[in-house]
Amino acid sequence: MQQSCTNADFKTAEYSESIESGFQNECALCVVILRVMENYVNYHKVDAADFVSNQFCSLLGDVLKPTCEAFIHYAGPVIIQTLYQKEPSDKVCLALGLCKDKSCKILGNKAK
Repeated sequence: MQQSCTNADFKTAEYSESIESGFQNECALCVVILRVMENYVNYHKVDAADFVSNQFCSLLGDVLKPTCEAFIHYAGPVIIQTLYQKEPSDKVCLALGLCKDKSCKILGNKAK
């Protein structure tokens, strides 16, 4: 049985240091980014590989674009593959090493 996650489930050992230094929680940010990508690709019916590789970072503006491009360079092939395979974003972020708690699963909007 899956459990729903709270913000506390996504805290890493460095969480308090990250907040103090102004960094975001990597796991939650990864999950949100992948969900945005998935929703955009599905809604606009665009090719996942083209969107992730060539378009996504441009949507974020000049300040975030270099960080986004570095993330896509690192994780793009995995993200593209999992978008095609319809893998859950929390599972992908766990595989990328950005989420630490293997027991935490994010529930979709499906009714029980």
